[in-house]
Amino acid sequence: MVVKHRFIVFEGIDGSGKTSLAKEFAKRIHGFYYHSPSSFISPLRYLADVSPLRIKYHYYRLSHRIAALEIRHLLRKTDVVCDRYMYTTVAYHDVLLKKELGLQRILVPDKIVFVSAGWKEIKRRLSKRGAKIRLEYIPYLRKVQKRYGLIFSKMDNVIRFDTTGKRVSDVVESLLKKI
Repeated sequence: MVVKHRFIVFEGIDGSGKTSLAKEFAKRIHGFYYHSPSSFISPLRYLADVSPLRIKYHYYRLSHRIAALEIRHLLRKTDVVCDRYMYTTVAYHDVLLKKELGLQRILVPDKIVFVSAGWKEIKRRLSKRGAKIRLEYIPYLRKVQKRYGLIFSKMDNVIRFDTTGKRVSDVVESLLKKI
């Protein structure tokens, strides 16, 4: 008997709650929490982040190819809950590069949890992290949020969840019933 383990991805803009949810969800299902980019390539992230946008974009595309290989291996033994995947790279870089980049043909998740929150909540969460929010950052995130919506509008494996004013444990409980 072959047991199929689940590949679940949490996506959303900065401050939406995806990391907190992904960690708690993985813990609750006794799955493996996978943070993207892969630890194999993450030491090079600082170089990508100070490089021209095209190089940064290709760094993240490569990181998702590596992630897909690692996740495929992990799925032989356990469920995998991934914090950000190729959809993040496409949504953020479509806006930055002002063009539609398209998705990679790599391992597709069983479910994508698209996490959102109200803008007051996003600002509060980001400032709680100590993030200095530049004036143009929220309008940029609004564009990224819209881009995510367009990407996910064509997909049937997406669960949308607004975390505004909700506790992580309550959201995870709701998600467990849907997945």
